[in-house]
Amino acid sequence: MIDVAAAKAMNERESRFVGLLSSPLKHLIQVMGLVGSFIFVAVAFIVVIEVVMRSIFRLPQIWTGEMSGLFTIVGSYFMFAYTLQEKGHTRVDFISMQLSERSNFFLETFTTCLSAVFCAGLTWFGVKMIVSSRVMGEGTPVLQIPLWIVQNCVPLSGALMFLLLLRNLEEALWS
Repeated sequence: MIDVAAAKAMNERESRFVGLLSSPLKHLIQVMGLVGSFIFVAVAFIVVIEVVMRSIFRLPQIWTGEMSGLFTIVGSYFMFAYTLQEKGHTRVDFISMQLSERSNFFLETFTTCLSAVFCAGLTWFGVKMIVSSRVMGEGTPVLQIPLWIVQNCVPLSGALMFLLLLRNLEEALWS
């Protein structure tokens, strides 16, 4: 027979564990979303600089293409977790609208678990990519910026999304 009190105590401990992470995690992701937004503003500014320098002064800037590409990558990864937190990712509503509440719950749980596995893999392989880049001394072609600096956003974003998905899973299962 299942001990109901022990199961409830275990649920509360798990809830407290993820709950402890919830507020700092939420604030960190909001800051990263804000930083990601400013990075995209910087990308727009860099593109304007390139257009003005190239078309008016006939002086193309060699650094603008590389920096705008790197900033776009970093800004995107910074905003992935924010978009997940705000539930801004695309949903296929026409499927979930056809399902019962129970089937919809199982679908949400399955896709959240699948997403968590993906984010765990993203984090793991992101760390491996950083280690490889550091060992090989890889840098960007023009400015020779060490790639591992930019690549840090991959496992960071993956880990934050993983924690966020665990929190979402906990809310779905224990509420």
